[in-house]
Amino acid sequence: MLTGINLKAIILIATAVVLPVCAQGTKGKASGKASGSPITNKASIIVRPFKMGVKDFGKLGYRIQTDGLTEKLKSALSATRKFDLLERQDVDMAADEVAFSKSSLGNKKLKTGGMASADYIVSGEISVVSAGINSTPIAFTDRYLAVTSGTIIADVKVFETRTGKVARAVKVEASNTIKNPVNRAVSGSVGEIFMEDLQRLLVENMALKVVEIVFPMKVVSMENNLAYVNRGEGGGLQPGDTLIVYEAGKAMIDPDTGESLGTTETAVATLRVVEILPKFSKAEVLKGESKVFAGQIVRLAQRQDEHR
Repeated sequence: MLTGINLKAIILIATAVVLPVCAQGTKGKASGKASGSPITNKASIIVRPFKMGVKDFGKLGYRIQTDGLTEKLKSALSATRKFDLLERQDVDMAADEVAFSKSSLGNKKLKTGGMASADYIVSGEISVVSAGINSTPIAFTDRYLAVTSGTIIADVKVFETRTGKVARAVKVEASNTIKNPVNRAVSGSVGEIFMEDLQRLLVENMALKVVEIVFPMKVVSMENNLAYVNRGEGGGLQPGDTLIVYEAGKAMIDPDTGESLGTTETAVATLRVVEILPKFSKAEVLKGESKVFAGQIVRLAQRQDEHR
C-alpha cells in the first residue's frame, strides 16, 4: 500500500522526469522555462544507433564501432547548441511515469500527447569505408612519398516526428589525405588514430548537415554593408567563405497528393564571411545589398578546394 509520503515522492519523480521533456521547444516554437528566462527555439532530437552497411572490410585492418560513432554524433549535435538531445530510454520512462500517475491519481487531465517524442529523429548507415597507405618513388631521390588516404560515406535520414515523414535524406562524406616522404616503400592498412580522426570529421559533417536541414542558415540583421548570419564557431563557416542569399518564391504543391514540395528560390545576393564569432558571423555584402534583409535563407557556396 502506498503511504501519503511515498505517493508524494512518486509524483515528484514523475514530474521531474516529465518536465524536461515538456520543456523541449519544437522548431519555430518558443519555450521558456521560467518567467523572465530567455526564450529558445531549440528542437528536441533523438539519434538512433547507426547501422553498418559495409560487410567486408578487406585489408582495411580497422572495423568501425557503430556504438562509438553514434555517441560521437550525439556530442557533435550537442556542441552546435541548436538541439536538446533526448535519450530514447528517458523519453520512454517519461511516458511510463505519466501513465502511472494517471492510473494512480485518477487525474483525467494528464495527457501524454507530444511529451514522449522528439521533434526529429536522426538515423544513419555507413555505406562506404575505404582507407589505405601507398607510396611512389620521389623523382631524382632514393626516397618515397607515402600517401595515407581514407573516405567514409554515411547515408543519413532526418525524420520529422510530427508528420512521420523523412524531412531529408543526404549522403555525408569525410575524406582525408596525408602525404609524407619516407625512406622505403610502404603499403597496407592505416592506423587507428587516422581512422578515429576520420570518424570525428564525419560526425562533424553530419551534425552540420542536420543543423542545415532543421535550421537553415539565415540572415539575422543588416548593418553598414555587413550581414549577420546565425552561424558562429563550430557552424561550418570559415573566413573568406562565399555565401549566397536566397529569396523564397512561390509555394509548390504536388497536384496529385497535395503534399508541399517546398518553395522556389532565387539567388539575390552574394556575401563573403569576414569574421566568425561564438554565436554568429559577419559577412560583407559583395552584391545585392538592397535585397538582403533579416530572415532570408543563406547557403554556403562550394569552396575552391572542394572542386579538386
